[in-house]
Amino acid sequence: MADEATPATSVDEVAIPDEAELNAVDPKETDTPPAEEPKGDETEEGEQPPEKETPEEAEEETPVDPKERNRRGYAERTKLKSQVSEALAPQLQQQTAEQLVEQGVDPALAEIEALKQDIEHERFINQVTELNSGLNTDANNVMRDFPVFDEKSKQYDAAFTEKVEKLYKEAAGFKLDPTGQFVLSANLSLYDFYQQMAEFRGSGVKQGAVEGQKAAEKMLASAESPTSTAPAGKEEDDPFLAGLTGKRTNNTG
Repeated sequence: MADEATPATSVDEVAIPDEAELNAVDPKETDTPPAEEPKGDETEEGEQPPEKETPEEAEEETPVDPKERNRRGYAERTKLKSQVSEALAPQLQQQTAEQLVEQGVDPALAEIEALKQDIEHERFINQVTELNSGLNTDANNVMRDFPVFDEKSKQYDAAFTEKVEKLYKEAAGFKLDPTGQFVLSANLSLYDFYQQMAEFRGSGVKQGAVEGQKAAEKMLASAESPTSTAPAGKEEDDPFLAGLTGKRTNNTG
């Protein structure tokens, strides 16, 4: 039995794609990968990523509770006093009552003399501790308020700082203990002196000029005791105070 003939398909029944369909491209067949979004610190061309805060900057911006500030201050002064006492012990040569008795002093008088020495030495150690604590505070505040004296600042002027340092030591009667670690005498406010020197420099007065020396002499004439007049700030070891005590390190930056 003959197979049934398959009906012919007419030309009109064939779907002919139009021009838009012919030009269309299947996304799966393209080789161009999709654009990636910037990751991490990547930014658009020409833009710099924002600078991240250092731990020190973040700490400065974080408000400190007054009680915590007082606690830290007390701990720092206690540590400083211990260091001062240890450094000055050989100079003070304090004697006990027993040592005085061995030297022939009456036991009753020896007790009184030993107690007197204790009081005098404690007073002296406290004075040196407060003086160095105040100088340290002033030094930090000077660098904060007048970057020309801060060796970490772009505005730092090493030559000018050295001249002002020399003037201050001469005007204030600057004196160190035998170990060279602590200041025993400074009869002039460090902050006031450096503030005035910075103002002279800013007004165009020549560095180390006579006006600065006159101002120092005037301030010295009215000074009766070591003072620290700058607003309270963070107390810590710093290169500025190290320079005043003869321990400045060379700046290789």
